[in-house]
Amino acid sequence: MARLVPYENVDFLNIKSSLINHLKNQDRFKGYDFEGSNMNVLIDLLSYNTYSNMTYYNMSIGEMFLDSAQIKNSVISHAKELNYLPRSRRSSGAVVDLVVTATQNSNTFIIPKGYKFVGRCGSVNYTFITTKSYAAARTVGNNFEAKDVGIFEGRVINEIITPNETTLSNAFIDTRSIEVAVNLQAYKPQTTIFGVNELDSVFYIQPEINDKYSIQFGDNLFGRQPTATDQILVTYRVSSGSEANGVASFSCNAEAIGASTIVVKPQGISVGGADTETVQNIRKYAPKALQVQDRAVTASDYEVLLKTRFPEIESISVYGGDEADPPQFGRVIVVVDVKGRDGAAESELGLYKDYITPKSPLTIEPIFKQAEFMYGNLEVDVIYDNNDTLLSTAALEGLVRDAIANYSSTNLNKFKARLPLSDLGYNITLANDAIVSASVTAHPIIDYRPPIGTLENPTFNFNQALIRPYAFNEDAGLTNYKPSVKSTAFTIEGTLVEIQDNGNGVIQALVANTNAKSIFKRNIGTVNYDTGVIALKGITVDSYEGSAINIITNIADADIVTPKDRIFRLRQSDITVNLRSN
Repeated sequence: MARLVPYENVDFLNIKSSLINHLKNQDRFKGYDFEGSNMNVLIDLLSYNTYSNMTYYNMSIGEMFLDSAQIKNSVISHAKELNYLPRSRRSSGAVVDLVVTATQNSNTFIIPKGYKFVGRCGSVNYTFITTKSYAAARTVGNNFEAKDVGIFEGRVINEIITPNETTLSNAFIDTRSIEVAVNLQAYKPQTTIFGVNELDSVFYIQPEINDKYSIQFGDNLFGRQPTATDQILVTYRVSSGSEANGVASFSCNAEAIGASTIVVKPQGISVGGADTETVQNIRKYAPKALQVQDRAVTASDYEVLLKTRFPEIESISVYGGDEADPPQFGRVIVVVDVKGRDGAAESELGLYKDYITPKSPLTIEPIFKQAEFMYGNLEVDVIYDNNDTLLSTAALEGLVRDAIANYSSTNLNKFKARLPLSDLGYNITLANDAIVSASVTAHPIIDYRPPIGTLENPTFNFNQALIRPYAFNEDAGLTNYKPSVKSTAFTIEGTLVEIQDNGNGVIQALVANTNAKSIFKRNIGTVNYDTGVIALKGITVDSYEGSAINIITNIADADIVTPKDRIFRLRQSDITVNLRSN
């Protein structure tokens, strides 16, 4: 008797064909016309039933594993087993400075927790609120000023739950905002049972189906368990998610808190709003959460924990304090950049530190730093075929600049970035068929914004070897001398100067904006050509041109590599495009 073989292709026609072949190989059905008989109907039914069962079993078995599950509720269930809390909606946040005018005797004016701001984006208004109180300090007369005030989009909901019915009713919660009070006693959020005893007033957030969350307690084992007669009040913020990103204008009702006027000065647009975590992201981060075990030990642990908790973080760099200059033993340095702004506000850095400190080893102190930046002075020489395009040179230059901007947004704008000039040149040639070739030369720039009238000893680390020029010879003069270090103009001691090195590792100050260059100060610092470290000493800047003093270097390598604590960016104002037809 012939036997059935496993199906190679699980589809209806393949199953039917396999059944018919099996029956044809049996003596009683030799020569039987399966297609023209009633037997064909029975075989169709059997094939359909087999196909349906195999499809169902395949889907069911697929949902049993994190890697293959397709239904979000299944993925959340697997993530729960790995002690991973899928990210809820995140409120968009902004940092503002407030100038308050109010008549009162105290030298501080309190901006209360929950104070509302209206943010306008296009034709849509969003409500932003403070998550804690701020003290505005008196400046002049009846004016008070509060800096770095953090505000978050959303509205506050109060919900009563019971020990048996703990699932929150809203699916749009920002879980970072959840506060729990049992009989008016505040309970603290806890992410693990490590170090928790039966008397601790803590609660746990647990993911549930349909993007909802529940509040769990410790059953008098890992935290105090409320009884049926206790009143459990949960307060949380409902968010619009990513829709509220990009708000740049804010207003508020001054009279609501007893002020005459309040001027709101945003430090940037609102950022950080996010929708609930996608299935793909849960698959990616849930196994990492098990590896990290909610503890920050390695550099990648800090990155995973912070970026998972705070989606507004665009780039992050973590390194040991022993790598800092000067070394800071017993510390870990965390440098953060957020989306939509340069660096992060002090209030945001405080939130990040409060979150990560309990997860760090006892002997390690996390230190958060503002992100610093490195820029590139680019000169792009483009050769194009004039017979192969109808575009004007201005339009062609626009395409070249767009190609550079696209390359920058994809490959740069992050820590530890590298700019391979040959790769950038190749991407420029793809901007238009008429472009024959493109060559790029680049010089790294660090912006220096000194406090006016303050004695300083600034240091700039370019993290790359610099070209050592020939030693400056006064008899040869300054006209044709090509330094490795130079700057834009600034004023010291009443004289407009610019700096350059002398080839012997010494930084000089030259009189700027004159036909015949001359040396104003022969030694105002040093440069290490091997490491790219420039150290100025004892300078007091009276003023400078533009938004910053540009420190520009001539590196030995063709490619720019940024230090671990700097983000590399390309600014259109630093790019020169030279077009030449062949």
